[in-house]
Amino acid sequence: MNNQKLLPALSRLWNNRNIEEQTTPEKWIREDLLDEQTHPRLRKGKQERFYLAIKKITCADFLNAADKVALINLYIEVLEDLNEN
Repeated sequence: MNNQKLLPALSRLWNNRNIEEQTTPEKWIREDLLDEQTHPRLRKGKQERFYLAIKKITCADFLNAADKVALINLYIEVLEDLNEN
């Protein structure tokens, strides 16, 4: 699946956040896992943000199974990349 096609799904999951069309899903997920939209004193760790994202994805009734799996796999890839660096 083309990752760029996941932007609308991300936008629906996090409807309170502005997702720019120029961004990539990987970049957006990285910012989400690093909790960059939150004040530094209130930020949660990557593992907690990952858990919350996966929980939100699996509970989203408006996403089909293929989009859920693609988003979860993308979150796993980005988290693994962040943990390596």
